[in-house]
Amino acid sequence: MCIALPVKIVAILDAGKSLVLVEGAGGQDEVSAALVADETAAGADLLGRWAVVHSGFVLSLMDEREARSRLAVFAAMEGRPVASDDLRPDFDDGADGPTFP
Repeated sequence: MCIALPVKIVAILDAGKSLVLVEGAGGQDEVSAALVADETAAGADLLGRWAVVHSGFVLSLMDEREARSRLAVFAAMEGRPVASDDLRPDFDDGADGPTFP
């Protein structure tokens, strides 16, 4: 099983090929955002977004609150101190069950 930590897209390296530079706990890496890039924007809207990457591909995007919550869970599992607010992402507990933003 592979655990993918959230990373931040810090640069668009080649919009035509959907190549981006991500930065996370493991440093920086060049990956493909072809699976999530909006073809009309050529990926420019990806800059600054948080993502889950596996095997060189951005698999999904998330907002900063969700990314920080996931990072906090991993920190807590390692025994590092974590603010309790970081462990609870906002959600709507509606009649049909919780829906996450």
